[in-house]
Amino acid sequence: MQIKTLENTSLADLTAAFNEAFSDYIIPFQWTEEIAARKFKGDNIDLSLSPGFFVDGKLCGFIFHCIGKREGKPIVWNGGTGVVPTQRGKGVTTQLYNYIIPMLRNKGFDRTVLEVIEGNDPAIHVYKKNGFEQTRKLDCYKGELTDENGPDDLDFKMIDQIDWSVLETCRSWEPTFQNSNQKINILRDSMRVIGAFEKDELLGYIIFDENSKDGNIFQFAVKESQRKRGIGKSLFAKAADGKSVPLKIINVDAGDQSSHDFFIKNGFQKTVSQFEMLKIL
Repeated sequence: MQIKTLENTSLADLTAAFNEAFSDYIIPFQWTEEIAARKFKGDNIDLSLSPGFFVDGKLCGFIFHCIGKREGKPIVWNGGTGVVPTQRGKGVTTQLYNYIIPMLRNKGFDRTVLEVIEGNDPAIHVYKKNGFEQTRKLDCYKGELTDENGPDDLDFKMIDQIDWSVLETCRSWEPTFQNSNQKINILRDSMRVIGAFEKDELLGYIIFDENSKDGNIFQFAVKESQRKRGIGKSLFAKAADGKSVPLKIINVDAGDQSSHDFFIKNGFQKTVSQFEMLKIL
C-alpha cells in the first residue's frame, strides 16, 4: 500500500479508478478519458494536491482537489472522492485526508469544501469523522417548461463580455464550486450567457454550456424586485431552444424558497438533494 499525490498518474488510470469506485454509486455514472480531461480542466483540479491510495501499483482510492476562491479567499474543493469496492471499510478516505491536509496547510489553504448526496450516509459519516460540518442543503432539478410565454417588453440578448459585478446583482445566493464564476471563466469558449434587459438594465441572466448534450444550466438568476414577471421562464426557454433533452440545474440553494417555487411551478422536478460540507484546516 502506498499513498502519494496523483500528478504522475496517467489519465487512463485515473479514469479507470473513478469508474470502478463509482460503479455502484447512488446515481450510476461513468467517465470516458475525454470526460475526465474536461472535468479536470473545468474544475481546475490540481493533481499535485490530490492524494491517491495505491495497492500493488493500482490506484484504488482518491480525492480530486480543485483550487479556487470563495468570497475572495482561497479554498480547496473536493471534486470527487472514491474508493474501489475491494478496499472499502479500511479507512482509506481518512488515510488520504491525514496525508494531504498538512500539504494543504503548508500551501496556505485554511478551508476545504465538498458536496455529498443526501442519503449517502456512509460518506456523510466519514466526512463528519474527518471534521466536516454541514453548511447548507442544495437541490437539483430537471424538466421542461410547461409554458414558454414570458414578457414581450424586454430585450433578451447574448452577453459576450461577462461583468460579474453586474451579474451578481441578480443573485440571492452564492453558487457552489461546480457552478462558480471561476469554472465558467475556464470553460468560457463553450459557455453562453443570455441576459434580460429593460432600458439597458440587466434584470436577469442564464448561463449554459452550448456544447453540452445534457441540457446543463450553470447559473440562473433574476433580480428579486423583478421576479414573477416571467423573466426566468423566458430565459430558460432561450436556453432550451433547439435542445431535445430536458434542462438540468444542480446545487440550487435549498434555503431560497423563491427558486424552488419557480422550478416546481414551471414543470421541473427535484431529482436529488445534496449537503455542502466545510472543514476548517
